[in-house]
Amino acid sequence: MLDSMSYANGVVKYNYLVSAASYATISRNVSLKESVFLNLKSSESFKSTAELLYSTETKLAYCYYTKDNKKVEVLLSLEDLKGIFAPSGEVNELQDKITVLQNLAKTEASSCPVDMKNGMVITNVVYEDKKYKYTYMVAEQVFAGLGPETKELLLIAFKGMPEFKRQGKLLVETESTLLCHFFVGDGRSFDVEFSTEDIRNMLATPITDTDESQILEKLKNDAKIANSQCPIVLLEGKLTLAGVTFENKAYKYSYLVSDNSPNLIVDSMELKNTIIAELANNPSFSPFARMLVKTNSDLVYHYQSQSGKVRDIVFAPRELDVFQGKTPSRLTIEMTAKNLNAKCPMRKPDGSLVIESVTYELGVFKYVALLPDEIITKEGFASSMKNEFKESLRNLDLLEPLVDDNAKIVYHLHGSKGNEVVIELSNEDLRAALAGRQ
Repeated sequence: MLDSMSYANGVVKYNYLVSAASYATISRNVSLKESVFLNLKSSESFKSTAELLYSTETKLAYCYYTKDNKKVEVLLSLEDLKGIFAPSGEVNELQDKITVLQNLAKTEASSCPVDMKNGMVITNVVYEDKKYKYTYMVAEQVFAGLGPETKELLLIAFKGMPEFKRQGKLLVETESTLLCHFFVGDGRSFDVEFSTEDIRNMLATPITDTDESQILEKLKNDAKIANSQCPIVLLEGKLTLAGVTFENKAYKYSYLVSDNSPNLIVDSMELKNTIIAELANNPSFSPFARMLVKTNSDLVYHYQSQSGKVRDIVFAPRELDVFQGKTPSRLTIEMTAKNLNAKCPMRKPDGSLVIESVTYELGVFKYVALLPDEIITKEGFASSMKNEFKESLRNLDLLEPLVDDNAKIVYHLHGSKGNEVVIELSNEDLRAALAGRQ
């Protein structure tokens, strides 16, 4: 997310706030400056900007930083800027595109291994000899499901990836191919390769965000791919993904829970929050959520124990919509606020407090609660409540996400006669509580 722009000492600087996961990928990119340079050089719209900066002897910097002030900075010199807008020969342009593909592969490879959570692990990504190659280590049951239809399923999967449009264009322009190499531990392997012509056809018939029928078809195929890899045993046998389906606008994961692990499906709210945290930290979930929202489809997690106990966790499209363009911390906070607010009003057993609403907006996690007037008007009530709220922070599950999102907590307490008290716990209060917990 572009956080700000600044100018000082002859340098225009773009400051990007990034998540911890994105920062880890960026900081490991040994060719980061080269990647930034080539990405800008391939952008026709930026050439005039580069020429203007060069003519005014102004350098350009990109700064990527996290909330805890870790940062990586790239500085483009005047010569770099000249290289962006100055014309180059045909051979150099081809080499530039090949270099971009090499850097894309290096960036993806720097995040490996990537557990796809479906019996596949991406172990390496490389671009060489005009082949862009993904290497997957797969479980035995996944390998057994590979066959003639795998290419068609992968074709639909790649077409549905927004980032593939640029990658595919570069592959076509360099007359390259795309290779998916699957292997199991005993050395057996299975390859699916897309020719340059295949890639050209994929780009000519994209799955668009506006064509609902195409999105529905992709969701069906995604479910079919995932289901072909089931059953998948998880958590050392405590949980098994038995099947994946997409029917009646519901994308459904069906799990079998061992009777030796009854606590896995006891508390719906706790289970839902666990799923939210996992989804929020999965970078591939946002485009998937966007497809579900576009088609007004639900995301369902169905759990069934061996003894027959059933628990369904359902995410409606309105809930999935918050996953668009948000950091993992913000997603966790917003989803938790929505879930708590859905339970309101919440009453204490003795009736001394009624929580009327829970919201999270503009960095404020806000509780609105009704209390008896005689309690609100009691001398010293505000200061004693603030101390009580501070003490309770250490046990707050949301403490770390709230700190990470630079948020604060506000309690709006009011009585029936118009009396009210507003208690605010700043981000500094939350940081102090987090430091005390550690």
